[in-house]
Amino acid sequence: MISSGTDPKADLGPVVSTKAKERVERLIKSAEDQGAKIVLDGRGASVSDYPKGNFVGPTIITNVTPDMECYTEEIFGPVLVCLNADSLEEAIQLINNNPYGNGTAIFTRSKPEVKYPKKRKA
Repeated sequence: MISSGTDPKADLGPVVSTKAKERVERLIKSAEDQGAKIVLDGRGASVSDYPKGNFVGPTIITNVTPDMECYTEEIFGPVLVCLNADSLEEAIQLINNNPYGNGTAIFTRSKPEVKYPKKRKA
């Protein structure tokens, strides 16, 4: 449920400001414009008790490539950006080539492997 950040029933609260909301929604649009697929679109989310709230609903973007703005910029909103890789090694390389490390996971259908991306310097 999307609601105020103080609502104990809320799963998701607002982003920090109107400017932040506009930025998140612009980055979602840029993904769409650059050929990504918006699987779940949180743009235009609203909460009736807070008509002027800075709400962006959960968003899932697939078919993202490393050159897209939604990947090269940190979004700071409830957006999952999904890239595809042909191998575990390629997936790890994608992670290691990205300067941001604040939200990365690898999902695979292949056999379990124990390899981890290199640690980032603080």
